[in-house]
Formats: sequence, structure tokens, C-alpha cells
Amino acid sequence: MNKSNKFSPEVRERAVRMVQEHRGEYPSL
Repeated sequence: MNKSNKFSPEVRERAVRMVQEHRGEYPSL
């Protein structure tokens, strides 16, 4: 495994989706 690559593409995509969802819930941010 690569030390520089902590998160795999799948995990990264999941995190991005979570952030987008939270942004939708909190438009003030």
C-alpha cells in the first residue's frame, strides 16, 4: 500500500458525497 495515498478512490468519493450532502443541509456554510 502507498503511504502517501491514505484514502482509496472509493473512500474519497464517499467523503466528497458526505460533504456535499452536509453542504445541502447547511447552506449558510
